[in-house]
Amino acid sequence: MHRIKVIFLSDFRQLRQTKAFLIVCLLLGAFTAIAAAILGVTLRKMEFLPTTEAAPILELITGLVSYFMPLLVLMTFIWSFFNLTILKEKIDGSLQSLLATPIRPWELWIAKSMAIFVPGYLFAAISTLILLWTINLTAAMPFLGYYIMPASLMWLGFIVNPLLLLAIQLLVVMLSLINNPDIGIAPTFLVGFGLMMGIPLGIATKVIDLASRTFCLYYLLAAVVLLAVNLFLCLLLTKENIILSGKGS
Repeated sequence: MHRIKVIFLSDFRQLRQTKAFLIVCLLLGAFTAIAAAILGVTLRKMEFLPTTEAAPILELITGLVSYFMPLLVLMTFIWSFFNLTILKEKIDGSLQSLLATPIRPWELWIAKSMAIFVPGYLFAAISTLILLWTINLTAAMPFLGYYIMPASLMWLGFIVNPLLLLAIQLLVVMLSLINNPDIGIAPTFLVGFGLMMGIPLGIATKVIDLASRTFCLYYLLAAVVLLAVNLFLCLLLTKENIILSGKGS
């Protein structure tokens, strides 16, 4: 754990000092503030609020925010920073020097993955909470008299969806360590764009209900399967493969 902590802190420090990290945080912060302002102003003007249709519509909006906000933030972090330290360390040889120490390849893999995932998750959680409280304080409480935060949506937004994205993050970092970092990011485009287009299509055709426990369970199953794939591929994560990939990049 100590070695994982040291590499995690080192990578996070490097990430925090980059201009790209500052720009991404500013853009996501501005997006959250604008989205909250638009939600707050728009919802109060909606004609459905005093009617019986208000509860299901607000639940749908809550579900969309709970699902897509973590997806947007965490995919942005993955796509922006997946090879920030790995590519640099492969080029200047510091990765080889690091592997000459007692550190194990899986410790390197976990530490580098978490250095990107943890700040992304914290940002996603804060942004999602801001938008959810905006919906509840401007529409749900004033017109319905109660908060709309179904347990299944909270599990999906704060646990299950981030777990799937953590599995994707682990896969990207592993492929970047044992192969060319540019190849490592390739599968995420398929998964990311598939989710961003497939989930709205499923909601529109009423095939998917974000608030249902069934969808949450299927999503959790997908995350567990992807984590299992990571564990299987972990067999390829050897010091020899990481060093050889550096010479070929």
